[in-house]
Amino acid sequence: RANTLAIWCMFAQVFPMFQDYSVFSTQSVNNPNVNLAVSLIALVANVLALGYVLLRAKKQGINPWTKEVFKGTKDYEQAIARADASELVA
Repeated sequence: RANTLAIWCMFAQVFPMFQDYSVFSTQSVNNPNVNLAVSLIALVANVLALGYVLLRAKKQGINPWTKEVFKGTKDYEQAIARADASELVA
């Protein structure tokens, strides 16, 4: 990822109009109210996610910083199976 970012930065320095005035350029909203609303939604979502993890850890009686909180769930087991399968291929 760092190499890709470095190549993009070098390309953007050499051809700045490509990113500023082409069909590939994007314009940000720059509306403070929209930015604030999106930021607040993201903050609330993150606080709720952290609360869910802490609540689940408390129910299981484990420390969420040292133990797996979602161990035993279907999604967790599928993710571990995918990770094990990718290690076998590599």
